[in-house]
Amino acid sequence: MNTARFYSKVNPRALDPSLRAGQIVVVNSAIELEDGWDRGLPLEELQARARFELGSGEALAALASRITAAFCRGTTLTSPWLIGDPEQKRFLFRRFQASIIDMETAALARACERRGTQLCCVRVVSDESSDGFLSPWRYDPETRRIRKAVDLLASGGWARRFRTWRSRSAAARSALREFLSAYLPDLARCPHD
Repeated sequence: MNTARFYSKVNPRALDPSLRAGQIVVVNSAIELEDGWDRGLPLEELQARARFELGSGEALAALASRITAAFCRGTTLTSPWLIGDPEQKRFLFRRFQASIIDMETAALARACERRGTQLCCVRVVSDESSDGFLSPWRYDPETRRIRKAVDLLASGGWARRFRTWRSRSAAARSALREFLSAYLPDLARCPHD
């Protein structure tokens, strides 16, 4: 197998209720969720399309453990849609036992597999499983976009929810920056936004 490729990103949402914003997840495997939107399949009927085993990540886990106690190893569920509703996140956690959900890792793993390259992946949790900020973007192929916009406006409390989400996202960015500063020594000298 060719040289391992490393990938890190900050936007996964936690499915595991024990994970907190800013927690590092060294990904062991990625489960690709099928795309059932066009067929109108309910979330409960969706199946795993593929599963990819990632690189061992031992060096990444060792580095994460030196930086923080707030790290774990886990599986990511990759979905073609944004899943932000706490109820749906709880269901997916029970069904697939994945720690986090994202929209990229399985696609990257598939591309690396085709090239004979091993993928190692670190993700940092931005949204906790109970976080409902992204609830209006729940998986629901039966609901039209205009209805979702109305639901979004009717849900209220947006200023407070946005501040909470923004604070958690900042914690995730900070944790990722600290990890990458240790992983890539030159990154520490780069300006940050």
